[in-house]
Amino acid sequence: MSNQPQSLIKYGDKVQYPTGKNERDMRKNAGSEFDENDPISLRSYLDTILPPKESTEEGQIYMQFVSCVPADKNDVIQLSKDLESQMKIRQARETGICKNREELYSECFDELIREVTINSLQRGELLNHVKDQMKETTNYYQKLYESAMAFAMRKVLREQKKRAKLLTRESKLKTDIEQLQKE
Repeated sequence: MSNQPQSLIKYGDKVQYPTGKNERDMRKNAGSEFDENDPISLRSYLDTILPPKESTEEGQIYMQFVSCVPADKNDVIQLSKDLESQMKIRQARETGICKNREELYSECFDELIREVTINSLQRGELLNHVKDQMKETTNYYQKLYESAMAFAMRKVLREQKKRAKLLTRESKLKTDIEQLQKE
């Protein structure tokens, strides 16, 4: 577990995955906030947007569900400190394209969505929708950038081939000129 970076998302305690029982029973054991009568409950929505983590220790499977405990001011301050420390630990660059920084900010945004969702499910859904739209936009621009780079590389290679052909033609013409001058 030490080789895995610390998560910015707040999770509850590990719950042993019971053999022979279904996931619904396990979620009931994970915390009292799970309401089996309400299919669109906070717990089920949080599990949808932030799936539980699964781990194996000593042959036993454990699940860790995202926490449903509301955040207070101190939690937000701690999240900010954790973000800064993880940026240093993972050596995220402050500017330019950095995969580590992108992952950390995405994880931080997920935690903020979790905190807001606990207080207001509709606001959480809206924030989650905004996050999804941002990802789509980012992916679109990334594909556009890659396409532009591929086009530029093809153009450079085409120009290099043309230049090589022109240089060989120039040297051939020079040798022809020398031949004609000798005659």
